[in-house]
Amino acid sequence: MEKKIDYELMDQAEVLALTLFGPHAECEHIEAVYERLVANQQLGLSLASAITVH
Repeated sequence: MEKKIDYELMDQAEVLALTLFGPHAECEHIEAVYERLVANQQLGLSLASAITVH
């Protein structure tokens, strides 16, 4: 089954990854932050901890 992408969260993940990793941010960084944002949202947790995944 294909996962549904939440584009608002993906945009947020991109901003957070670029803020944290700067010009060294890669697609893998953005995807990891996005996955964390989705998990946090599903668990009812704050989105603020998403950038601690690396």
